[in-house]
Amino acid sequence: MSSCCPGSSANSRFTPCAKDKKLLFTPRHDFFSLDAGALIAGSLREGSPFDDPLPEVTFEGRKFCFTGEFEFGTRKQCQEAILARGGLVSNGVTRNTDFLVIANDASPSWAHGGYGNKIEDAMILKLQHRKPFIIPELYWRTLLNEAPEKH
Repeated sequence: MSSCCPGSSANSRFTPCAKDKKLLFTPRHDFFSLDAGALIAGSLREGSPFDDPLPEVTFEGRKFCFTGEFEFGTRKQCQEAILARGGLVSNGVTRNTDFLVIANDASPSWAHGGYGNKIEDAMILKLQHRKPFIIPELYWRTLLNEAPEKH
């Protein structure tokens, strides 16, 4: 493996997967400071991390993660709204996360390579596993208003 990137610390960030002969890596390592911006920028459309087109969203049994400061309310209020509709929540992005909801006031610096950790993690996982879907708060709130709470 050292022949592909001699002298690079990125080598230690990859883990070979013998089953499908793919190189996998885990988020939040020094690798991000080396190439994550370029990797993520290649998957962006017009500087936005959101899925295009926006995906169909169901709440029941789906795991949601939130990032940013929401107009809807506190992070706890956002999570409670998901739980009230039969969904699941997590504080971090994992391969089990179905949706990352980004607050309307999240940083516009995406177009310049300044991504938050959750957004970076979600985009890397999406490249590897086709999820989580990345959606804006406004879209999430619209769908939330249409979905009845479970009692």
